[in-house]
Amino acid sequence: MMGSDDRKEGALADAISDFVDRLNSGKGPSVGAFLRNYPALASELRPLLEAAVQVRDETRDLIVSEGARSGFAAVRARFLAGPGQDTVPEGVAEGSPALPPIPVSQRTDFLVLLLYVMNEIRGFTQAVKMLLLVGEEGMAKRFVPDYYQHVAYDYGPFDKAVYDDIAGLRRAGVLEAVRPPRRGRQQDDDVDLVRGSKEVEYTFRLTAKGKRVAESLARSAEARDPAILAGVRDVSSKYGSLPLKDLVRLVYERYPALTTKSKIRRRVLGEDE
Repeated sequence: MMGSDDRKEGALADAISDFVDRLNSGKGPSVGAFLRNYPALASELRPLLEAAVQVRDETRDLIVSEGARSGFAAVRARFLAGPGQDTVPEGVAEGSPALPPIPVSQRTDFLVLLLYVMNEIRGFTQAVKMLLLVGEEGMAKRFVPDYYQHVAYDYGPFDKAVYDDIAGLRRAGVLEAVRPPRRGRQQDDDVDLVRGSKEVEYTFRLTAKGKRVAESLARSAEARDPAILAGVRDVSSKYGSLPLKDLVRLVYERYPALTTKSKIRRRVLGEDE
């Protein structure tokens, strides 16, 4: 049985899909006129529809993925780029007006805000562990209903959704995955305990478009509750610069219930030494 939040997200997705379809057909009404059909959703729809119009004006095309209908996160992503569009369109990044405020309403918003605060995330392992800490210590779970649900797995706390969201945001042109120069990877003291390697495969960073989205989310977060961004900043300042092996060990020590299935638990905790 669907809850009220699910029904609301479904209604938002339907409204946005209708509006974007009309935009692409060249028959789109004004935002104000369209919202008259959705009075109960107007306050939440307005910034999203305005963002859609702005992106459409800048890119001359707004491609809607059929899969976007399945969730509000995917609906948001299609406002930012079409499939396969990995960079900001020419002329959008520099000197463009700020995006309208984007409400902090889903887990991917915290991934974007974490990148915004940290500047970069060194690989999937750091992303998974930092998002766990943002949810627990940064209290992100208080603010969105679909926050990451880490479970005990072969290599400690894990949520596959982190991988899926990074891939989705990359396709949407919000973040980029950069392979560090081999020399830089070899000099990194971090140890990827999952593969037993001293190399970080990818570094994740916001694109120019992603920075604009993050700035919009940050403004919205401050207006809604300063604790949202404060929590992300606090976690970043405490743990963002830790070597990966130290971050992993801290998580293992602090959340032992999420390490019960780990194949590397003894090695992480130094029990093999």
